[in-house]
Amino acid sequence: MSRIVAAFILLVAASAAFAQDRDEAADAALERAVEALRSGVFHFEYDVSLQDGRITGSGYGDRNTNTWQYTVQGTPPTANDGEWIISGGAYYRNGAPAGPDFTNNAITGGVAPFDSYDDLSWFDGFTPLSHLGTVEVDGVPAEHYSFAVKDNFLYGTATFELFLTETDAGVERIILETTPAGQEPNRVTYTRIGEIINVQTP
Repeated sequence: MSRIVAAFILLVAASAAFAQDRDEAADAALERAVEALRSGVFHFEYDVSLQDGRITGSGYGDRNTNTWQYTVQGTPPTANDGEWIISGGAYYRNGAPAGPDFTNNAITGGVAPFDSYDDLSWFDGFTPLSHLGTVEVDGVPAEHYSFAVKDNFLYGTATFELFLTETDAGVERIILETTPAGQEPNRVTYTRIGEIINVQTP
């Protein structure tokens, strides 16, 4: 048996063993959540960490047109606290032209590890997605899923959690939570997915 054939057989066997470790129903739920967010339009609430504190807020985003309207509240307060509008490449803070604010990157960036789940699964230290049951978050039932990475070149050691609420009409709410080892969790909640609003600039 040639080395190439032997290597191929080992690869197929490893792939089959890995596939058996995957929860297909959980994988499908994650894909539904990520696919819903690929619409690029949603309302959101966020609570994420900074180097020296945290920021929270809520708002609306349309990634397709890079149109955003959201609030920023830092703890401790930051220079960017207030209400922001991004539209047509221009930035406004509290109704006046302002320099750029990149808080919206935390909203979109929070999706990245979930969207890259299949890629992350090939690295050592990966714990596959599992369904942890039904929980209530802010009084709303949600299916709870989780996966993790250890010593990953992008995310270090972290746990990623999905709280998914679906109805007969489709995805109703998505909560994505990333918790780096030894740190507080970063959470973004997405609702009213696909609902476009008209953001008025000052």
